[in-house]
Amino acid sequence: MIKRVFLIILSIALVVAGGILLLTLRDFPFPHAETESEHHLIVQQMERIGKVELVKYHYQDIVRHEIKQTWLPDPKVLLVVQGEAVGCVDFAQIDSTRIQLVGDTLEIDLPDPELCHVAIDHRNSRVFDTEYTLFSTAELVDEAYRAAERELELAALRSGIIEQTRDQAQTFLAPILATISGKPVKFRFAQTVLPPQHTWPAPSPDMRKIPAD
Repeated sequence: MIKRVFLIILSIALVVAGGILLLTLRDFPFPHAETESEHHLIVQQMERIGKVELVKYHYQDIVRHEIKQTWLPDPKVLLVVQGEAVGCVDFAQIDSTRIQLVGDTLEIDLPDPELCHVAIDHRNSRVFDTEYTLFSTAELVDEAYRAAERELELAALRSGIIEQTRDQAQTFLAPILATISGKPVKFRFAQTVLPPQHTWPAPSPDMRKIPAD
C-alpha cells in the first residue's frame, strides 16, 4: 500500500516537473536554423529591346485535357488557367530612313505590330480536378498548360490584338510625338497605310510653351 502511494506521488511529481520544464524550454532562446542559398549569376547575353507594349489581354480559360486510351480509363485533368497576351511595336527597327518630312507632316514608317508576349499566370492558375491520372498527373498537367498557352495565342490573334495594337499606336504614341516635334505625325505601318483622318495635328504654340520657373 505504501509502495503504491509512493509510486503515485512520484508519477505526479514527474508530470509536474515535466510541465515546468516544457514551459521553461518554450521561452528559452534556442538558436534558429538558418537557410543559406548561394548563387553564381553570369550575364550570357545582353539584348537591346525597343518593343513598346501597347495592348494587353487578360484571359481565363477552363481547360479539360485528357489522353484517349484503348483499354484503360482515359486520364484527364481540369484546369482553371489565367494568362495574358501582349501586343507591341518594335521601335528598334526604326532609323532615320523611316522618318520623312512631307510638307509640314512627319511620316514615320513603323513595322507591323506583333504578338510579343503570351504567358500563363501560374500563380493564379490551379488544377481543379484529376481522374485516372495515377502517377502521370504532373506530365498531364504540363501538357494541359502547354495546350492552354497555344490556345491563348490563337485566341488573342482571333480577337484582333494586332489591329488593336496598331490603333493604339496611333492613338497613344502619335500625340506624344506631335507634342515633342511640334509637327503633325502620321504613322505608316509595314503593310497598312493609315488614312488621312488619323493624322494628328501639331499642338498650338500656347500648348508648347513651358512655364518659367
